Amino acid sequence: MKSHRISEEDGEYLAVIKQNYHRLHSLVNQLLDFRKIDSNKYKLRYDICDVGRLVREQLAMFGPTAQQRRIRLIEEIPDRLMQITDREALTKIISNLLSNALRFAAEEIHICIDRRDDGLVMKVWDDGPGIPAEEREKVFEAFYQTRNNGFASGVGIGLHLCRIFIRLMGGTITATERPDGKSGALLTAFIPEPASEKMDIRVKTRLNTETVGQSQLQKEPGTDLAIQRPSDMTVRHTVMVVDDDSNILDFLVKVLGNDYFVISTDSGSQALNLLRNNDPDLVVSDIMMADIDGIELCRRIKNDISTSHIPVILLTARTGISSKIEGFECGADAYIEKPFSPDQLKAQISSLLRTRDEIRRFYAGKFMTEFDTGSQQNRLDEEFILKCRDVIIAHMRNPDLSVGLLARELAMGRTLIFRKLKAVTGLTPNDFMKLIRLNEAKRMIIEGRYRITEIGFLTGFSSSSYFAKCFAKQFGVLPTEFLEKQDPGTQ
Repeated sequence: MKSHRISEEDGEYLAVIKQNYHRLHSLVNQLLDFRKIDSNKYKLRYDICDVGRLVREQLAMFGPTAQQRRIRLIEEIPDRLMQITDREALTKIISNLLSNALRFAAEEIHICIDRRDDGLVMKVWDDGPGIPAEEREKVFEAFYQTRNNGFASGVGIGLHLCRIFIRLMGGTITATERPDGKSGALLTAFIPEPASEKMDIRVKTRLNTETVGQSQLQKEPGTDLAIQRPSDMTVRHTVMVVDDDSNILDFLVKVLGNDYFVISTDSGSQALNLLRNNDPDLVVSDIMMADIDGIELCRRIKNDISTSHIPVILLTARTGISSKIEGFECGADAYIEKPFSPDQLKAQISSLLRTRDEIRRFYAGKFMTEFDTGSQQNRLDEEFILKCRDVIIAHMRNPDLSVGLLARELAMGRTLIFRKLKAVTGLTPNDFMKLIRLNEAKRMIIEGRYRITEIGFLTGFSSSSYFAKCFAKQFGVLPTEFLEKQDPGTQ
């Protein structure tokens, strides 16, 4: 459709395909919600929400369809209406109420939201045929269709989900006739703010048995898990996958298992625990999880110096722009919507890992004249590298400069410094310190203020011969040869 190289008739066919794809996609998501709720696996995740903004975003999504059917969408919503609620559940409630009204409306739909002392009152009414009195309770039953539904498509699950979500949040929903006596249906929902004790939702964590050995699973939840890689997988990258849907988690393990060593878990909190003793090259996480969702997991990964270098891909069924912005604001490196192609996911993983490898080659490059962090994307990684460089330069005359001294100056553990430097630069701490010293030596040679033998000792090399050997290995020429090639005007 975007290519504009199709006939008008084919364009109409494709428009029908697109419309029915969106309808099928919506139905699949509703059925998945229905299944999760029916098995008591749906957990509310409370957050402060701008309800007015959320409703207007939903109205904008329904706008083109309403315009096509010449139906006016009329809103009565305060500019700033804040409430602690489950944002995802509230989005689905509003979407289903509008979708239901749009199926029956003749010319207009009204949506009105106001606040009571203890919650929200939401009213949606249309000017359609209305709901017979004897069916006003039945419309909230799963798969029920009203008798006057002959002209409107639907499967009878939307209002059922509305009621279940609203009841989960302690609210109510009713169907009545319009109070002005005109034809049409009025749906009224009350959604209270949650009691504080309901806002701490926890779920049982699990590790995937196909990827992690049984001996690891015998440890108590919450303990640190250092997962041993099989000997035949030592050269593979490690990918951690996180999703609280067991079917999706198993699918991700199977899709990625042939190319990567996969660590899997169905809990954001368990993922953080695994990260303490494992150093994966990349994390793939679903957003909608019960204990710690993908947004918060990504935020914690990117704000922790020990993990900030790890790329994160977020998977989600949310399709709104605002949720994508939220994902990127928390530091996500990529955002993939469900349903996704396995090839798309693998291509994205390969691209991010290739970028990480390029950054490591940048730091270890033989011809790097200035130690610049411009290619580093993460702020914590940039600050870490710059601090390491500053400490090394400040102590580079000391031949005994070591990882221990670097650890004391940075107030970090030796193991963490080793893992962090290796992950970001591809170099061990000793090689990294040598690289900084050699770049400083190169700068001094260009400035021309010192003799070659002096520069070797000033940068911490124990002998002139060792300095010359290291310099030649890094830059391809001996220090004396490099000096001879310099423009006399620069000395």
